[in-house]
Amino acid sequence: MDLGSQLHLPTLRAWEVGPVPMLWWPSDDVVSAVIDGEGPWPTLSPASNGTCVPFDVDKYEDLAVVVGHGRNRKGRQVLGLDQFQQNEAGTWEHLAGSGSAWSLGQRWDLQEARDALHFRMGGSSGTSPFDARREFSFAVFMCGPAVTTVEVDRRQGTRIADVSAGPGWLAVLWTPDDPAVVTAFTADGRQSFLWSSLNHAA
Repeated sequence: MDLGSQLHLPTLRAWEVGPVPMLWWPSDDVVSAVIDGEGPWPTLSPASNGTCVPFDVDKYEDLAVVVGHGRNRKGRQVLGLDQFQQNEAGTWEHLAGSGSAWSLGQRWDLQEARDALHFRMGGSSGTSPFDARREFSFAVFMCGPAVTTVEVDRRQGTRIADVSAGPGWLAVLWTPDDPAVVTAFTADGRQSFLWSSLNHAA
């Protein structure tokens, strides 16, 4: 399949919008409850944890990204993505966050490419001379309403995501030495979308 023909490029990127407020993550316990929770992720029935509504969590070793929605400091509803790294004590440390405009019926209102994944945000963690920050990249997709299953293949294993219901937001992270390949399927088992981080610079 032609990867290039399957890409639905975003009109904005995570780093082009304002940061998601830390009021979403007031304590380590709140962070751990989401990242280390049972899931399943993505959630088919989104529910507030009291500060935000988590949609999906993708974990890779000591790295994690969380996508969800909630209010920013101005009280506006935003779609947010937060990056975390687990330290030696096992605590998830917040690295960065970003947000963009969002609407409740966005997935189900799609008129085109309803069996594809739509790339909405992406970026990289960067490095820091002041801490042991690992380098990784991430992408956020909105699954078309006809997509029911997504497979994320990395060398560490395959993540199988049920997106047959719910808002359809999917987070994917990868490292420089372990790229991700994302494949979408419809209810009849047909492969409808293919994306590789090797063919796309976040």
